[in-house]
Amino acid sequence: MRVKYEKLLKYPHLRPEETLIWNKFIDKYPDYFEEVEYDVTVGTPSLPPGELPENYKRMWEYLTKKKIDVVGYSEGKVFIVEIEPNADIRGIGEVLAKRDLFKEEHPGFRDYFAVLVTDYEKPDVRRLCGSYKIIYYVV
Repeated sequence: MRVKYEKLLKYPHLRPEETLIWNKFIDKYPDYFEEVEYDVTVGTPSLPPGELPENYKRMWEYLTKKKIDVVGYSEGKVFIVEIEPNADIRGIGEVLAKRDLFKEEHPGFRDYFAVLVTDYEKPDVRRLCGSYKIIYYVV
């Protein structure tokens, strides 16, 4: 569900250290998005282990899909945001994969961007983000 882009007391799916980073990002870039969604699932779920009641099947599907920390929306563009404390090169692959899965499942936006937000600068990560056209923020 889309909500206004603003600080919240708690964000779905974000751990406390991710929440600190995200709040700093919002403080630093208060007009970056118009709306956001949190804990957005993408991808194909794993097969359940045998027969499950319908409510357990839904839970299994949710638990085994990939989760996007934040999907930001602004002027017809969509931003897939991965928030990672001390981000390393694994975050690059993760945000690219989630962007592509989201694009497959939600066609119709003008542009799709991958965004990696972290709290610690790593030169190799910045350089590789540039190579893969990932928007990189250190807050």
